[in-house]
Amino acid sequence: MQNRIHSFDSPTPDHDRPPQWPFLSQELATEFEQLCRDALTKGGRDVRIIDGYAFVAGQPGKIGLHNLAGICAQLPQATWPKTIAEHLALSDGTRVQSLVDTLTGGSFEHLADSLVVRLYPPPSEGGFHHEDFVQREDLPGLRTVLAIELCGSMMSVPRPVADLWGVSDEQLFARALQNVPKFCEGQPCAMEMPRPVRSRFEFLEGGSYAAVGALRFDKLPFRIGRHGNLLGLPVRDSLISWPIDEWPSDELLGAMFAMAQGRNQDGPYPVSRHLYWRKPDGTFEAQRGMGQGARVRLAASIGFAQLRSHLFRQRHSAR
Repeated sequence: MQNRIHSFDSPTPDHDRPPQWPFLSQELATEFEQLCRDALTKGGRDVRIIDGYAFVAGQPGKIGLHNLAGICAQLPQATWPKTIAEHLALSDGTRVQSLVDTLTGGSFEHLADSLVVRLYPPPSEGGFHHEDFVQREDLPGLRTVLAIELCGSMMSVPRPVADLWGVSDEQLFARALQNVPKFCEGQPCAMEMPRPVRSRFEFLEGGSYAAVGALRFDKLPFRIGRHGNLLGLPVRDSLISWPIDEWPSDELLGAMFAMAQGRNQDGPYPVSRHLYWRKPDGTFEAQRGMGQGARVRLAASIGFAQLRSHLFRQRHSAR
């Protein structure tokens, strides 16, 4: 498992009220927090959990627990101690310091093979918003963030560190995307949807880099449609694709939105609740909407609306 490492000062709250966790009862939330404290407490160090983050006395930074809670909420309670211990071991102070030292003391040549990218939702959806890290926008509204991965831990690359390497952002992201396959554990699969959708969806499921596959889509074992592909990136470990060869019906769009939004809400590691049209030229347009039974409420981009209208007329003229 992997844990994102945050490096910010600990606040001084006026209460220790735990946040709302994704559990069915307060008893489960309390059990989760206690297991986190047990895993992080060494030598009697104090551990405080505030607004979804753990602060360990004597250890700089904070440790995000929201995604770990999402993982546990989907697992049998008996597996929680092992899951939590393994996950939080990645945030051990010595391990974190070693990763920081490697990042700040290494050259581009030394770290190039460890560069990766991650996709994060916008700040308005609880996502990445720290401008002092190397990032760009590839999919509308999402942040593509440069990071290094070493020994199962991932750390975003600060802008001052990258500037010392003397390498352009374009080269950094190109190398990171080139490295993704060796870290991606995702497996391709497909599913035939019955009536009224009557279509085939393709998936890349598993690992921590499935969603990033959207940025290297032409290298995946997916069929590319004549008019591009409609993609869903609900969570970090899932990519959904439908090749656009014909008119995307309301039922089909509703099914895709339902899959994407359901996975995004359940987590862990949410990326986007929206769909994205990957055009034949490799660029993206965001499609916002919501499935409602056999109907769909769609806020399409201008380009996708025009394509859909064209394919609808083409479909009926062929009858």
